[in-house]
Amino acid sequence: MASYFDEHAQDEDEERWEEEESLIRLARLILRGLGLESAAAQLPPPASQAAILALRKRSEGKGGSCPVCLAAFADDGEDITVLPCNHSYHTACISTWLHKTCSCPVCRFELPTDDVEYEETKKEKMRSCSRRRLVLAQSLGQRLGIQKVLSSSPVG
Repeated sequence: MASYFDEHAQDEDEERWEEEESLIRLARLILRGLGLESAAAQLPPPASQAAILALRKRSEGKGGSCPVCLAAFADDGEDITVLPCNHSYHTACISTWLHKTCSCPVCRFELPTDDVEYEETKKEKMRSCSRRRLVLAQSLGQRLGIQKVLSSSPVG
């Protein structure tokens, strides 16, 4: 004869399994609803060819190593490309990288792209951040008792 605990333990295991299955189904629905399954498709687009061609080049190593391939820079005139954020790479390494995505592998500084929609989204995010900073600065100024320093005209 099975004990009371054996009979109820099976019910609890089955309930727990059904609960876990329900949570897994819910997680899948949420991921589909949020579009996270295609997150790879939402990566930043490649840098524009014009931006890549305009990057500064140098031929002396000055020590250090390429953050992409991790190989040391040679001192004998190896082609090195410097991004606007001042991170240096082997030209071949960063060229391959920038043909896939527009951002610096180290700091995520973004170069211009040829994707008009992406560039508009970037501009809107920058405007939004600027507005938020202005509101925060004004709020902080009011808390500190500073009178509209940010919006007042210069005294002449």
